[in-house]
Amino acid sequence: MRKHELLSEAEREQLLGFPADCDDLARLYTFEPGDLDLTRRRREGPNRLGVALQLALFRRPGMPLAQILQSYGGPKEIA
Repeated sequence: MRKHELLSEAEREQLLGFPADCDDLARLYTFEPGDLDLTRRRREGPNRLGVALQLALFRRPGMPLAQILQSYGGPKEIA
């Protein structure tokens, strides 16, 4: 471990790593009723997808959408 490292490699992987299987991915990115209400009530139709993506990405800091798409091959494989 480096002198000023706050997290070990295992801790960093647990916090920022990509979910190993589709079940973990679904559990992490499935919206709760409150999230769905927020998206439906406060946003117009064209913006709902963007708001949903932002909510999902806030749940896993350090993991950009590009990394998610690259890991699973694209939007069709994720859906």
